[in-house]
Amino acid sequence: MFGSICGSSLLLLLLVTSFRRRRLHSGSNILVMHLMLLDLIICGITYPLSMTMTYRGMRGTQVDIDCHAFLYFHMSAIFVENWANLVLAINRLFAIALPFLYKKITTTPGLIFMIVLPWIMGLGVTLPVYFGIGGALIQTTVPFRACTPAPRPDGYGIAWFTLGSYVPLASIGLSYLSLCGRWIIRKVQKRQRSPMQNEQAERRIAAVKARQIRLAKMLIASYLWHCMCFLPPPILLSSSPWLLGRYPMLIQLWLVKTMPMWGYVVSPFIFLALSSDYQAGVRDLLNNLRGRRRQVDTSNRRLQAFVTSTVGSGQHGKGTST
Repeated sequence: MFGSICGSSLLLLLLVTSFRRRRLHSGSNILVMHLMLLDLIICGITYPLSMTMTYRGMRGTQVDIDCHAFLYFHMSAIFVENWANLVLAINRLFAIALPFLYKKITTTPGLIFMIVLPWIMGLGVTLPVYFGIGGALIQTTVPFRACTPAPRPDGYGIAWFTLGSYVPLASIGLSYLSLCGRWIIRKVQKRQRSPMQNEQAERRIAAVKARQIRLAKMLIASYLWHCMCFLPPPILLSSSPWLLGRYPMLIQLWLVKTMPMWGYVVSPFIFLALSSDYQAGVRDLLNNLRGRRRQVDTSNRRLQAFVTSTVGSGQHGKGTST
């Protein structure tokens, strides 16, 4: 829970910074804000609730919640976040590899489409399971009470997680691999090019590319961390399902709940560590808060001094008249 509080607090700070800093109102940064909002929902609301219910179930306490509705929202939010990451990866691919098409896809209708599409995919992929197709969203009683998704081992039960997690994660990896390959090829071509050829134009292009590459590095680092936190649990459980029965607390609370949650907790720290724009924005925000606090303290001291002097002069006047 401590990690959830830290991650949610930093996500709120980065969102406030994004709203205040005009430089972060560009097309790709709007998509990053959308991604951070999704991380905040998962990290600050759904995963803490899920972990709390699991912990209470281990202690034999009744879990008073509609697991069917909660799991639909929880699983849909996770899948929406996966598809939002894919949209951002494709956006970076167009920005760096296909810049002549980038402006066309970052128009207002294009941005609306790139924000709505992940919600359509995330909510739509989980909707059949909500109605009992390919699995169920239930409250288990063995080995303890907990809200648990129960996909069937065939048919749409396999397609559910494949469409919600594996397809977007694999597509993100391919997008970033193609970006890295293109970056290496451009590095080689740049060394072979004459330094006198379009020097001024290349400087302007290089500045834009550097900013785009910094954002891409931030997203790649976040993606790699996501894979480290999200992929081991399903791979381990699919290869060794007996682990759940033998080590229920280790698997349910730590492997299935805590480990994926840290994928969302650490993401804002990666954004802050690798983005100079977020660093400058957070610094300005904290400086403004300190400045306002100093102004309030100064005003309070002046008011206190005024009240003290007024009371003192009043007492002095009473003494003189006496």
